[in-house]
Amino acid sequence: MIMKIVWCKPAISLSICISILIIVFLLLLPDIALAGEKLPSFNAKVGNKLSLDAYLGDSLCCVMTWKVKCSSCLKSQGKKTYGVQNLNDGDFKTCWAVTNKNNGIGEWFEYHLTNYQKAGGTTSFWGFKVANGYLKSKELWLKNNRVKQMRVDINGKPKIYINLADSMNNQRISFHDAGLMVKDKDVIRLTITKIYRGTKYHDTCITEIVPMGAL
Repeated sequence: MIMKIVWCKPAISLSICISILIIVFLLLLPDIALAGEKLPSFNAKVGNKLSLDAYLGDSLCCVMTWKVKCSSCLKSQGKKTYGVQNLNDGDFKTCWAVTNKNNGIGEWFEYHLTNYQKAGGTTSFWGFKVANGYLKSKELWLKNNRVKQMRVDINGKPKIYINLADSMNNQRISFHDAGLMVKDKDVIRLTITKIYRGTKYHDTCITEIVPMGAL
């Protein structure tokens, strides 16, 4: 008996397989970058209470004004809003809230700086004051995610990581040793890289955050 070998044509060509692998790699690249960068890391110091007085002084607003933009935010629910404007409104009953399939990891907000002092030049940028989570009530703070870590970029270049505590009290992060400087038209971006999981919701929240510098 003579056996005849029949070659079957693959359903998917090699070139198509390679194209699919490249697309998958590019989709995963942002997560790989978030997890793999070697940058200086700075930890928050937690105060003994929650008070708006802690957000006065030391602010970068001594020489800068800014507009804040973000990757996304939760839709308003009636009169409740969750936009990026809540980050600097001096109100502990509001917050910026965001979510995605990764519980908010990869989402960002950024400060577009304007130097209102005509002299211009560069200004030191050395910290943040933060009220982490949704602080309207302890119940909401526990139910929603809080930020554990963020990466700080200046003009698209990663500079440092800041690590936040899982606390309802004021937090202060100083990174003088990083030697960061900013000037007119610079953009400071903060990207969520790690979170503390809430007990119920997948939303990640920050109530207040103020950049420090100039002094």
